[in-house]
Amino acid sequence: MKDTYRKLLAECEGARAVNTHCHHLPDGFQQGQTLDILLENSYAAWNGLTPGRTGESRDDYCRQLRATASFHWLEKGLQRLCGMDAPLCAATWDAYDAKVRALTADAGFHLRALREDCGYDRVILDSLAPCGRQETDETLFVPTYRVNMFLFGYGNDAKDHNGRHPLACCGWDRMPGSYPEFLAAVRNEIRMAKDRGAVALKSALAYDRGQRFLPVSPEQAAAGYRNPEASPEDVIRFQDGVFREICAAAGETGLPLQVHTGLGLLKDSAAMQLRDLIADYPGTRFVLFHGSFPWTQDVVALTRTFQNVYADLCWLPLLSAAACESLLRELLESVTPLRLAWGCDTWHSFESLGARMAMNHVLAKTLSGLIDEGRIDPAQAEYVIGCVLKEGAKRCYGL
Repeated sequence: MKDTYRKLLAECEGARAVNTHCHHLPDGFQQGQTLDILLENSYAAWNGLTPGRTGESRDDYCRQLRATASFHWLEKGLQRLCGMDAPLCAATWDAYDAKVRALTADAGFHLRALREDCGYDRVILDSLAPCGRQETDETLFVPTYRVNMFLFGYGNDAKDHNGRHPLACCGWDRMPGSYPEFLAAVRNEIRMAKDRGAVALKSALAYDRGQRFLPVSPEQAAAGYRNPEASPEDVIRFQDGVFREICAAAGETGLPLQVHTGLGLLKDSAAMQLRDLIADYPGTRFVLFHGSFPWTQDVVALTRTFQNVYADLCWLPLLSAAACESLLRELLESVTPLRLAWGCDTWHSFESLGARMAMNHVLAKTLSGLIDEGRIDPAQAEYVIGCVLKEGAKRCYGL
């Protein structure tokens, strides 16, 4: 298996990719970085630890996180871009920091790293800027359009988990006077987003509320719109109605709907909560993010059952490469690899490269196992690599 793995890993590393989900921060952030800032803006920081300023605290930080997928693959990205083999620890901290500072002093470094080291042809950018646009290279980046804020248009003080409300984000001079007018305004924003180059819509509502969006009548939904006497149930029904309207608009405009599944509030955030919604909108492409981790088999069941469902493994290798390997194998045993894709889901080039290296590892390990079992041959493995890293995304998003 080792020889097969090495050959496939080299195949993965040489393959070009379409990165379907990225939060790459604006050009101003990317220039003049330090090691501490990179760590602070990485998934390693989600463990709640900070490296501190002493050798003892830095060694303790690295020791506690060494086995985590998020730290391991970020370290791999750092090593490759910095041209260093030594593990990150107190003794190497200043050397890595000096190298990061030197590399990022060049304003063009972060984009070259994405194109050349990460091997990306296109990157779908999930930014909080209007329509996902920000001051970076539009020959590389294309935007997705976040829709969370629309479910918080029910009152002036309501905001999604990113602090966004449609009045400010859309530049409206006032809120629409009625629920039907609000829905018309939402649809118009989605049409304009597509006209401005958005290739998808994005829901991260698993950080705001549960993922079950029940059918509601216009009257039920309207009771939660700008009504000071609305009950919490009225607000939920308003949100259900708005999200279903967004699903309909996604299908009508041909924009895939990327949906964060799995981790989040952990209350009704598993992908299976979307089952009835997916069934009700067969003309909408639902792209399920993150493997619904830790409920990964939800994604297998939904992609196998519904032809309008696509599985995106973004973020999952940085959460658990082992879980990603298991899910990838189950998906390959269930659906065509053209319904699979991957994105880095990171904020800077160092971690993006680590994420790409993690996905390369997952592909090579999973496919080498299938080859050694006699399930597939090397040509089929090469085909799967091309589908997961590029062709599936190209077809789904029309790139």
